[in-house]
Amino acid sequence: MPLPVRAPAAPPPGGTDPDLASDHPVTRRTMAYTWRYLRRPIKDGPCDRVDLPATVERAARQGFFVRPVLRRRATDHGHLILLVDQGGSMVPFHRLTRDLVQTAVQSGLRVDLGYFQNVPATRVYLDPHRTRPLALERLLADCTAETGVLLVSDAGAARGGADPRRLQASARVLVGIRRRTGCVAWLNPVPWDRWPGTGAALIALLVPMFAMDEDGFGHAVEVLRGQPVGGGP
Repeated sequence: MPLPVRAPAAPPPGGTDPDLASDHPVTRRTMAYTWRYLRRPIKDGPCDRVDLPATVERAARQGFFVRPVLRRRATDHGHLILLVDQGGSMVPFHRLTRDLVQTAVQSGLRVDLGYFQNVPATRVYLDPHRTRPLALERLLADCTAETGVLLVSDAGAARGGADPRRLQASARVLVGIRRRTGCVAWLNPVPWDRWPGTGAALIALLVPMFAMDEDGFGHAVEVLRGQPVGGGP
């Protein structure tokens, strides 16, 4: 007997994979793809990878097979320190920063993560609820000249104005980080045309700062790779 057939329900208008389309200025797919540029594969692992073309070429040249040609396994030496402003004026951007953190952790990079509010002065937190404190010096202990350090904060641009104490504390932190590595960048979720007259405009004089859109995120990763890129829009 014929079986009853149920027509599939029509998808809601605009419904699609959230990873493929998003109202955020940077999609998760773009983040996941761009993080890959920070990988630094170096062939310094165990010598247990068979080089098939080289093995065939040696056997053909010698006329017989003795043993395979082995190559060292590549290990990823990419290291990212991610400092994320959490709470306060950054609350409207929590979903965006959460996607940024998740895609970085899932990228295969070694990621050391610290949360702070307003300024990562002497300590940061290991969780977004800021209940597990850690000294900033400990988070930066393994920072080398090839480590990328990315700070994510509105730098006062969300509410306007410039707090002198916040600026001084931010400057001290940036000076300390720059003594360890020159691969430092700042992502600001507030559009660049709202930076003038705020702390963001002054901090942008100390470190390359970019708006958190696709172009800005790409430029920030270039800085983390050691490429000279000017900050701004």
